[in-house]
Amino acid sequence: MALPRELAAKLGKPIRLLASNSQGEAYAQRQKHRLPERHHEFIDDMASRTVYGREPTPKQHQYLHSLFFKLGGRIT
Repeated sequence: MALPRELAAKLGKPIRLLASNSQGEAYAQRQKHRLPERHHEFIDDMASRTVYGREPTPKQHQYLHSLFFKLGGRIT
């Protein structure tokens, strides 16, 4: 899966990483009931990291974006 910046470049659209990482994580957390339970703990962990200003690793960021897209999220 392409990273968000690469995907945005292909689409020719400007990118704000999920509007901001915390907004994307909050969206995933609100919508996590639509995903299998195995993803819930990861989403909650990523959302709690943003409270303390900790960034996800590149691999975590990519996985979070894949879940965001599965939930119908869009990069604007």
